[in-house]
Amino acid sequence: MSEVEKNKATVLRFLDLAEAGEDIFPLLSEEVEWFVPGSWELAGTYRKDELADVFGLVLSDLTHPPVFTIHSVTAEDNRVAVHARSRSTFKDGEAFESTYHFLFHLDSGKITRVFEYNDTDYMSRLVKRRFPKGLGQRAG
Repeated sequence: MSEVEKNKATVLRFLDLAEAGEDIFPLLSEEVEWFVPGSWELAGTYRKDELADVFGLVLSDLTHPPVFTIHSVTAEDNRVAVHARSRSTFKDGEAFESTYHFLFHLDSGKITRVFEYNDTDYMSRLVKRRFPKGLGQRAG
């Protein structure tokens, strides 16, 4: 299996683990940076420990981890691009659905950097409504 194919398999494994509610963190490098662009509530660069806090808070309000529908995956060099949609349900019955484009960077089999592009209008309204006290500290 080529390095590009291994990188693609690692990213798909990451999404499978996230969907199953299992530990994703062994696939992330210790220095991972998760970048969410823009000037809204979730924009910034998150480190590994911050990701655990943000993911944990959001997941605690859902009935189950988001289920991903993968629309496309493109891998080249050390990068894997994923176009996906996620769906879940909040504990009060409200649907959670968003569309994403992720660009994963990998090195030595670990995810080192992620650029997450999502439906910022939907996500911003959702965060303001469901998490009025914020999602914790963020770097960047």
